[in-house]
Amino acid sequence: MIEYCAGVTPFPQPSPARNPGGDCFACALTAMLRHFWPDRPATFAQAYGCYAQENGTIRNVWHGHATAFHAAGQHDYRLEVAQDIVAPVLNPRQWSHPWWLFLPERDYARRLEGWLRSGWLAVSEINFEGAGPVTPDFRLNTTNHVVLLDGVRVAFEEDDVIGGQVAREYVHVVCSAKGAYWIGARDLLLRHGAAGWQLARPERR
Repeated sequence: MIEYCAGVTPFPQPSPARNPGGDCFACALTAMLRHFWPDRPATFAQAYGCYAQENGTIRNVWHGHATAFHAAGQHDYRLEVAQDIVAPVLNPRQWSHPWWLFLPERDYARRLEGWLRSGWLAVSEINFEGAGPVTPDFRLNTTNHVVLLDGVRVAFEEDDVIGGQVAREYVHVVCSAKGAYWIGARDLLLRHGAAGWQLARPERR
């Protein structure tokens, strides 16, 4: 087995919620800042303030996430910011995920591992329920939750169909609602609609 995991501690969503649409991104940002700067852990209020930039309104969109990362610098949490998305390629400044017609789980996991081993952490949008690419009435499904990704595992497992061992990729998810857990990259892509990453690491001076 090959494994890398940064070991980020989840930050649970507050109750009652501050934002009617959920506080998942502010919690992911809080967990990220606390991981990068454990000697001066960020508060939820700081992360929430970075996120609510326009008249106190939460901008739960890809560009809003990038803006929040940059705004964290106002609290001396200076971050380098990047975006990446696994093909089929969309504009990473506008769109954060596609639902998959094919499943590049190996490329997804290995590419994510490269970012993580270089000191970055990734934020991705998913469908929380794992409801798949289409709704029961065959409309395109949507993402509705933000998680932090901090680990990749390649496990060699027996496959009865092939009659031998195969490599299967897993991703470690840090979630403000479910805590931290491993999930198969295939399930994360197909059932939960993940693909794009908003990435950050401490600014290198």
